[in-house]
Amino acid sequence: SKILWIQQLGRGLRRADGKGHLRVIDYIGNHRSFLNRPSILFGLSPGDAHIRAALARYQASDFELPAGCEVTYDLESINILEALLSPPTKDEALRSYYTDYVGHAGSRPTAIDAYHDNYNPGTLRSTYGSWPGFVQAMGGFSPEEEELFSTAAARGLLLELETTRLNKCFKAVVLLAALNLNGLPGSTAIDALQAEVRRIVTRVDVFAREFGQTDDPPRDLKALLVKWPISHLIGTGAGAGSAYFNYRGGHLEVSIELTNDQVPLFHDWARELLDWRLAAYLDRPKVLVATSPGALPIACNVSHISGRPMLFFQQGRDKREDIPEGPTPIHINNNDYIAEFRKIDVAVVHKDGDKTNLLPKILLDWFGPDTGKPGTRFMTQFRREGELLILEPRP
Repeated sequence: SKILWIQQLGRGLRRADGKGHLRVIDYIGNHRSFLNRPSILFGLSPGDAHIRAALARYQASDFELPAGCEVTYDLESINILEALLSPPTKDEALRSYYTDYVGHAGSRPTAIDAYHDNYNPGTLRSTYGSWPGFVQAMGGFSPEEEELFSTAAARGLLLELETTRLNKCFKAVVLLAALNLNGLPGSTAIDALQAEVRRIVTRVDVFAREFGQTDDPPRDLKALLVKWPISHLIGTGAGAGSAYFNYRGGHLEVSIELTNDQVPLFHDWARELLDWRLAAYLDRPKVLVATSPGALPIACNVSHISGRPMLFFQQGRDKREDIPEGPTPIHINNNDYIAEFRKIDVAVVHKDGDKTNLLPKILLDWFGPDTGKPGTRFMTQFRREGELLILEPRP
């Protein structure tokens, strides 16, 4: 156990005349109990993810220990420890994030909290069915939420909000407008819906462009709402539509049965999911027209191969002809490096004349132990500034 190992270590920590230092030699065996050693020595939080990240940082010579202290693992010991670690799952990082967030904030993170903290709630769907399903599994539901989600219709409509396909922002904006007008669930007149949609889209340039409100003259908003998002929601357009939605008599109707006490809680969940969906929509890589070649940053997702963090381009070379090829000088934190640009990724960054790969250490410094893990959405960008190509976290 950890306590027993610390006690054994402590017995040797005695001052002695003429002795300036103490060397402790321990061994590593083929059992998970030996993972306690690096966890204790490096002061890690519980979990294999933290040990895996610590070993990567150790191999990159990136651990600061107290003055005069040193921990040495031979390569075979590191290989044994890495083999003892459980394979990372797509849920591991989010579960750790959720637990840490609750421990610090005293309340659960919302979907958009997780998203803005560089985690992707959508990756949980295959295991937990939905973001609310994950929150429930983590013990985050109140008794009132347990009762609400025991209702198949409420659960189903919220899943619809979480998963409805967004080729454009239309459906999410219309649903948010209906929610703002207390029409989710309920009935919303098309004139009121049009006015609320206009209010929302005029505040966000991307939305205004997609709804044609920056055209001269602006598109007929009422006709657009009926032709596109509403027809898709009710199933008269492309796609099957949903049984929860109807349009008749100039009203968008959203039908599920809730008690009066359940409506505010349902509204809270609907807004949480729509806020996240729209934030994620605005972060999608888009083919934009730049004022000059190379003016747009080259956006990259942080992922990993065999546990080593690396960068994948968000857009392919067919859409970004300005992506370099081969060894390319770059600037990171005011220092010069060489990045090895490949067809779809950058896996190696090193100093000129030294092939040691420093990219994992750099990314771990920026994003922490969950860097590149499944379920996360850390991003970087290569940004041009004059003759410099700068790698930095994406704002």
